[in-house]
Amino acid sequence: MTKHFSWTTGSWDDMGWEVVWYLYTAIVLAMLYFAYPTLAKIPLFFSKEYKMVDAASNGQLDTVRSLLAQGANVDWTMSEIMGDPLTAVYWASINGDVKVVELLLEQHANPNIATKSGYTALTAAAELGDATIAKLLLDNHAEVDHADKAGETPLMRATSGGHTAVVKLLLAHEAQVDLADKLNGNTALMIAAWHGHLEIVKLLCHHANVALVNNDGKTARDLALDAGRRECAHFLLTQARGQDLKHRTHTAQKDG
Repeated sequence: MTKHFSWTTGSWDDMGWEVVWYLYTAIVLAMLYFAYPTLAKIPLFFSKEYKMVDAASNGQLDTVRSLLAQGANVDWTMSEIMGDPLTAVYWASINGDVKVVELLLEQHANPNIATKSGYTALTAAAELGDATIAKLLLDNHAEVDHADKAGETPLMRATSGGHTAVVKLLLAHEAQVDLADKLNGNTALMIAAWHGHLEIVKLLCHHANVALVNNDGKTARDLALDAGRRECAHFLLTQARGQDLKHRTHTAQKDG
């Protein structure tokens, strides 16, 4: 005869042992089910690759070198741990750690692995205005026109921050100046005009089409005027006239 537990007497006379066992088993299985994704990650924290990325993010050059010598995968990402494919070279680039970036690139790290947002190491270097890191990456096959999820290129990021040295570097590596972002349809020139970065506006005008319009139908000059950037607006007006004259002269010569 099955015994049952009584809450009044404190003895087994109302609830069966088998019910308790099934309930206990169900709870344990549920805990394991929900905990498994976390438990499965634990071995990763002891891997050479994780230690290498962690060391790179903390500027520990000798540790990075040692782990690479032990066979750590230089392109291992943090996808399984953080859900984002962050690499050692990405972290080192963000930190501006030239020596670590050099070491990783010497070991053939891929500078074009992008995060969930579409950021590469070059995107980060451009946004931070780090021309030294940017040059290292570009010299090791970083994609100069890689666009993130917002459609912004390293040139746009550098332009937005007013990082003239990085803009010059990207242009020297033949960055395309007339690419537009996804949100507003703005080009690097439009971004520079809006922020009033006159020196960058002048640099970009050597390559850009000043007559292009964004999603609102506005040119770089229109945006400069909207933002009260008079010097930029005046310069862009002279450039627009010059490009228009050049176009009309070319057309006349072609037709004549």
